[in-house]
Amino acid sequence: MIFSPSAHAQTEMTLRQCIDYAYVRSNVVKTNEMAVEKSENDLSTAKGGHLPTVSAYATQRFDFGRGLTSNNTYENLNTSNTSFGIEAQLTLFAGFRVQNNVKYQKLCVESATANLQAAKEDLGINVASAYLQVLCSKEIAEAQKAQVELSRQQLDLKTALRDNGKASDADVAQARSLVAQEEMKAVQYDNEYRLALLDLSQALEMPSPDSLSVVAPEVSEMPSLLQGPEQVYQEVIIRCTTSTLPLLATRWTRTSTRALPYISTSPSSISLPHETVSARPR
Repeated sequence: MIFSPSAHAQTEMTLRQCIDYAYVRSNVVKTNEMAVEKSENDLSTAKGGHLPTVSAYATQRFDFGRGLTSNNTYENLNTSNTSFGIEAQLTLFAGFRVQNNVKYQKLCVESATANLQAAKEDLGINVASAYLQVLCSKEIAEAQKAQVELSRQQLDLKTALRDNGKASDADVAQARSLVAQEEMKAVQYDNEYRLALLDLSQALEMPSPDSLSVVAPEVSEMPSLLQGPEQVYQEVIIRCTTSTLPLLATRWTRTSTRALPYISTSPSSISLPHETVSARPR
């Protein structure tokens, strides 16, 4: 189910909902999905290269004026001619171009699918990073608000002690200064939380962060993002080996087969002419 946050009411989104929403909105993902669809259509077209080609045509012709008759004389005639025809062609040998083209298009589908998966993984990592930053900033902002309340309670306590002669005005002023410092930090952390929401909304391609709110995910919902550099490097090598290199090799094989002969058969077209002649008085 795709989750669509409202622009007027604040909506709480989980990490899974944020990632799914980003998949739907991302232009990069849409472009890669279209590339996969195009590769699949090209593969279907390549597989059809084994099949014969059949075409049909129809022509209509009208002649007005003087014409030659069967008596070798000229008369004023109106002539109409209608023709229907069917043509067929079958490839007998194309230098293995069809087979190599099918292999090439299959690798193109695999490569496009791998690119789509990589784009989704990159987008998911970016969204998850922004999501976790929002959670961290939110926790810090809430903790600082609690610290402000604690500082205010300390100020009230110092004020009460001063009224009873057990604290000096300097102690109250120091407590009041501490409250001001904690309030300034609260404003700073709240701004950082809002900036983190803005970054997340940009990653989700949302028009505004005002309607966005996140909830802490369950441990089982968290994706496996903590991969070492060696593991990431190995995944890149595997992708290049399993998709890009075979694709380049098949492309070279398909190009080299163009030097081989091309043999096809094309039977004569079958035509069904029909002619109508009408004579006009001289």
